[in-house]
Amino acid sequence: MSLNDLANLGQVIGALAVVISLIYVVLQIRQNTNAVRSATAQTVHEHFSNWYNLVAADAELAQIAANGLRDYASLSEPEKVRFVATFMSFISYSQNAFLKWREGLLKPAL
Repeated sequence: MSLNDLANLGQVIGALAVVISLIYVVLQIRQNTNAVRSATAQTVHEHFSNWYNLVAADAELAQIAANGLRDYASLSEPEKVRFVATFMSFISYSQNAFLKWREGLLKPAL
């Protein structure tokens, strides 16, 4: 085997190593993307779960929410503040979920 043949063999081996490295990088990026999507979905679910627990755990807040949805004008000033703050929090979580979906970090449920 000549020196030229060895150089050609080295180039082939080097090219194969580059291709294998690229395949490995693609697989790692795919795995990382799935992990980010999973973490994003978990965070979105936790936000909504915390909001539902907030309303469910506080009987007075639950009653304010029910009354406010039925007839907002009947609420007192402090009740209106709690009602608006509670639902602004829900809207903020919804907006966050929408933005994450639009960025491709959330997939629709099948």
